[in-house]
This record gives sequence, structure tokens and C-alpha cells, in this order.
Amino acid sequence: MINLTRQFSSHRFLLTALSLTGWLFMSACSQKPLENKGQTSAMVSSSMTEYQLGDARFNVQVVTEIDPTDACFEKWGQRFDRSAAVTAIHFAGHQMVNQLGLPDEFGQLGVGVIGFDDAAVGEKFIKPGVGVMVKPDTDAYRSFNRYDFVLPLEVTVEKSADQLVVKQVSPDVRGYAYDLTKTYEVNTQTNTLSITYQLSNVGKRAFELEHYNHNFLTLDNKPFGQQYHITLGQPIQSLPHSWMHMAGNRLVIEGDPGAVGFVQVNEPFTATQADLAMMTADGKLGLELTGDMPAYRFAHFFTANSYSPERFTRVSLAPGKQVSWQARYHFLLNH
Repeated sequence: MINLTRQFSSHRFLLTALSLTGWLFMSACSQKPLENKGQTSAMVSSSMTEYQLGDARFNVQVVTEIDPTDACFEKWGQRFDRSAAVTAIHFAGHQMVNQLGLPDEFGQLGVGVIGFDDAAVGEKFIKPGVGVMVKPDTDAYRSFNRYDFVLPLEVTVEKSADQLVVKQVSPDVRGYAYDLTKTYEVNTQTNTLSITYQLSNVGKRAFELEHYNHNFLTLDNKPFGQQYHITLGQPIQSLPHSWMHMAGNRLVIEGDPGAVGFVQVNEPFTATQADLAMMTADGKLGLELTGDMPAYRFAHFFTANSYSPERFTRVSLAPGKQVSWQARYHFLLNH
């Protein structure tokens, strides 16, 4: 196991509001329209399967080997990890995720699109969680582009009582290769969902990788606004804004923020500083989202009925090295 303690320089805080059109995947990235860089349609899996973890009171649905041509995933594109994603969470009769649930993305801004930067035009690269593609030109990587798709990733799934283990193995592409295991585990006694990521560099060349989960969280699909009480591990010093401000560590929502909003903080956080809690205004329903890895940047994405805290992890792996990190979702119900 390698030591992942890293130093990142602080950057200017960025705040922007997004228009409703095309909001669904406009997380911490470019707002330019989709550009088709590929000439062929993406190859897809024919073995998409839904798994249920938990019990009648606390139930988590995970879909594996996602087919992006399916109606439920038609906007999945080439961005999100197709090996597996949580698509529904029901807790004590309440809905806790909406839109696309908890999808992972690796290399959103290009860091972790393995082999892209040093690939010549026409050479292959790996989009983790998606597959092997071809670099079409000298332009920088953009997560909304579509690239020629060469090969999907090999995926295996193992199911036990309240645990699902999903393994993806990349082929060797110009000396780059990795194994990634995602373990989804539900504890019905503590009302906790844990997602553990274990990444190994099995190639001959070092690489960096950036990861986040989009986290389309909701409080029983209530309209986003003053009903959402959000407590951050560290206050955002750049606020106030016209519709939100900090009160200590609490992110206070003022009035109706509109259909969509977006806040990005380009500075590092310790693991604890990147933790947060979200509760209803009456304190009865909520969740705590924690992790064991520092975040090198953080984004807050809001829709009409959801809140997406995006915690970005960045790791460097030499050949033969391995690293793991975990996200924990603890659901709360107070009578």
C-alpha cells in the first residue's frame, strides 16, 4: 500500500449558476455541447442485472454492466462507470436518491483517462469504467465527447447476503493496465451503505486517476431549498451568495435557489473536512456522507429536488502498487 498524503495548492473559489437546459450531467465540467469524436456507436453489455441489498426497511438497488442504450441510461454516454452503480435507495419508506442515483466517474477533467495525454492521434487510451477508445485528434479530453469505442472492460460480479463485489479488469494499452474492485455493502443494523474502491496498477507504466461519485441525493424528493439543512466539514469562506451563505459550518439555503445551481471549491480538504450531513428542516430525515480519503477539490451541485456533493479523490499509482478508499452513507430517522 502506498502513502497517499499529497500537497495541493489552493485555487480560487468558483461559483456559477447553470441554466436548466442540459443540467443533468453538467457537474464540475465544461458546458459546451456534446461533440461526437467517434464514428461508431458504443459497444454495450447484454448482461445488465439489478441486485437488491438490505431488507424491506433499508433497501439498496445496484445495477451492474450498465447498457447506456437502455432508456434509463440514455444520457450515460461515455462518462460514467458502467461496471456498477446504485440506482435506488429506500429507507424507512423514504426515497434517498433520484435522477441517476450514485454513479461514479473516473477522469472527468482528463486526469485518469489513462494514456490519453501521451497517445498519438489514432492510438488507444482507457476510460476507466467504460472501455478502450481511440484518440481522434490533438484536442484535450472532454467528458462530453464521444470517442470511437474499441473494447469494453471485463467485469465479474459476486453477490452475497448484503454485499456485492464488482471487479473490472482493463486490457494492457501501451503499457497501461489496472484492476478495480468496487464493493457495495449494506448494514441494516446501522442503516449504512459503504462503497469501497480498490485500485491496482497491473501495467508497466505509472498513472494518475481522479474519481468522484455524482451523489444524486434527495430527502424524499422534497423541493430543494430551505427544507435541506446541510452541514459541511469546513465552511466555504467565499460565500455569501444571493441564495446561500455559511452560518458556521452550515450551508444555509435562502428562499428558492432556482432549478439548478453549482458551486465548486478548488482547494484541498482533509478527509474530515470533506464530510457532510444533510437533514430535513424538522430534523427527522437525513444522512451523513463520510469518507477516509482527502479531497483535492469539491463541488456542490443542486437540482430542483436533489443535492449532489461531489468529493474528488486523486491518486498516483506506480506499477505494482495498490490503493483503496471508501465512501460511507449513514441514513438517519428521528421520531
